[in-house]
Amino acid sequence: MKTIYIDIIEKALTAYTEERIRDYIEKVKCDGLTEHGFPRLGANIGILMAHGRRRELKNTFVEIIDLCLDGFAHPFTNEKAGNNFAIREVCHALAELEKTDLRLVDIQSGGLHNAIPREGYAVCAVPFAEKEQMRIDLNVLAAQVAEEYSVTEKEMEFYLESQPAAAKAIDRKTAQGMLLSLQAVHNGVFAMSQDLDWLVETSSNLASIHKLDGIVEVTTSQRSSVGSACEYMAEVIRAAFRLGGAEVETNEGYPGWKMNPNSVIVKIAEESYKRLFGKEPKILAIHAGLECGLFSEKYPHLDMVSFGPTLRGVHSPDERLLIPTVQMVWDHLLDILVNIPNK
Repeated sequence: MKTIYIDIIEKALTAYTEERIRDYIEKVKCDGLTEHGFPRLGANIGILMAHGRRRELKNTFVEIIDLCLDGFAHPFTNEKAGNNFAIREVCHALAELEKTDLRLVDIQSGGLHNAIPREGYAVCAVPFAEKEQMRIDLNVLAAQVAEEYSVTEKEMEFYLESQPAAAKAIDRKTAQGMLLSLQAVHNGVFAMSQDLDWLVETSSNLASIHKLDGIVEVTTSQRSSVGSACEYMAEVIRAAFRLGGAEVETNEGYPGWKMNPNSVIVKIAEESYKRLFGKEPKILAIHAGLECGLFSEKYPHLDMVSFGPTLRGVHSPDERLLIPTVQMVWDHLLDILVNIPNK
């Protein structure tokens, strides 16, 4: 089946004469990346070269991939950044290179446990004789990943640089166990709410990975509005890493806070907002860690509402606040307190 697939790719490539490929390259140099066909062409040439075919296109392939990588700094239209794949894609690249005699020297990505990682890198050692093949393999992977995330990650960039020879590396068995765990571990939405079909109920975030003083530490964060579901999600994560030979520690997190559709305080807040600002508020449940969960754990019958100013890019370097909404929040709070009935 794999050979048939390669044959199909090679047959499709015959539609591109050398002159047509050259014209395509010059057009991208002039106009930039405007559609997905160009990186796909580069990926197909790379796949064929990796299987011993069309090696005469090596220089053309390198030129196409270099243009694709440069193009990520000037993305396609309709920007929608996310970069929620940093750790997973670093591991994807390392797994792709396991066919070489690769040794993992260093790996770093992510920061806070409640933030999605934006970037990551790995330092690897390979025999000098395999250096060029590794470059080809990674460039092919870069083009494939660019196509995979072409809608959501338009500002993605890949870099491949030479480094001085490393004196030490992680032993192969340990590195392999770690990479297998990172590939297997769940990352993202795990379950949707049974009450509101548009709301995420349970998720896990592969937040960071850092090698320091001979130890690789991976941090994940689980969230759920249902306590038992959050614990099960944590069990799933622990299992993935224990199977890879890791020691696993679980810390206390935010308890779940389930939305109360009959909340009296929410109704008061809604009426107050309409009275003050002359428009309907958007009353939503969100998938996040809130202090309300801590209060509800101690006082299960406490009626609560969470509201605040308009925020964008929360838990990222792009986090910002719409200043005029701060006064709105203050006025709203005072009016809610005035209208809370006496018990």
